Amino acid sequence: MLVLYKMNHDLATLFRKFFADLIIRYRDLKERRVYLITPWINNFNFNPPLIIHPIAYADDIISCIRLLKKLDYEVYILTRCFDDQLVPHKLYSLFVLYDEALKNKSSEIINLLRDLMKEFELILSSIITILELAKYGIKVKFDRRFCKKDSLVNLHVKLYISPLYAIFGSANLTKSGILNINEHKYANEECMLFIDRSEKIYNELLNIAKKYYKYAINIDECIN
Repeated sequence: MLVLYKMNHDLATLFRKFFADLIIRYRDLKERRVYLITPWINNFNFNPPLIIHPIAYADDIISCIRLLKKLDYEVYILTRCFDDQLVPHKLYSLFVLYDEALKNKSSEIINLLRDLMKEFELILSSIITILELAKYGIKVKFDRRFCKKDSLVNLHVKLYISPLYAIFGSANLTKSGILNINEHKYANEECMLFIDRSEKIYNELLNIAKKYYKYAINIDECIN
């Protein structure tokens, strides 16, 4: 088990390894399931890109996931539903702040509006990423919105599992979750655990991932 955190480690490199090892060993692995459980997900670039000559080139999250599917991996993504992002009070606040900024041009209101617009940019990026992945046949599901035995309520787990190892901790699969402050000015401080499949806890985490995905809802149930 390894403990990695942003002050001393590059999480983007960790996730490049996550995808690269699957690509390099795709002929050897009998188990093909990959679980990406993250409340929030948006596309972001890897710098440098993931280059495995002559098999693959991928420079962002979407292209990495699409490549896994092309190599016959079954990728299961569990995230929060759109209704957790485009909530009415946030939209209302955006319109109110925009109207106020036009009226009095207060620097405080303009700064609040700028921050809220930045948040909506990330929300729209997340929605676009989810729809893009679904378009390519990736198995995306959403957490449930109500309390029921063995169901999910407000997904908060960040858990990434391949046939080789598991990564879990505090980071969403987003720019702010994975990239460092020199790559993204809104980067969060995160801490992750890296678990090899030979460790006992790996199977426990795999079973948790399977259960969460099993009791989630399909993407069309949320959109409709």
